[in-house]
Amino acid sequence: TITTGFYNTIASSYNSTIVGNNYSAIIGGLNHSSNNSLSTFIGGGQGHTVSGHKSSVIGGENNLVSGTRSFVGGGNNNTLRT
Repeated sequence: TITTGFYNTIASSYNSTIVGNNYSAIIGGLNHSSNNSLSTFIGGGQGHTVSGHKSSVIGGENNLVSGTRSFVGGGNNNTLRT
């Protein structure tokens, strides 16, 4: 579900949301969220949350990224904060 923002995409993902973003994408996996940020990417896995500008999670499970320009390549329960 995309509720607000511009130029966002969700493809092949179940129960995922983008809220208040611009230029963000969720591609694959399930139960992801990207909130109030710019240019974020979630590439797959399960249960990721991204709220840092220009940040990404590529795979794994239950990773949280709230730091700007942060990256998690995979793994479980990683947290990156500002």
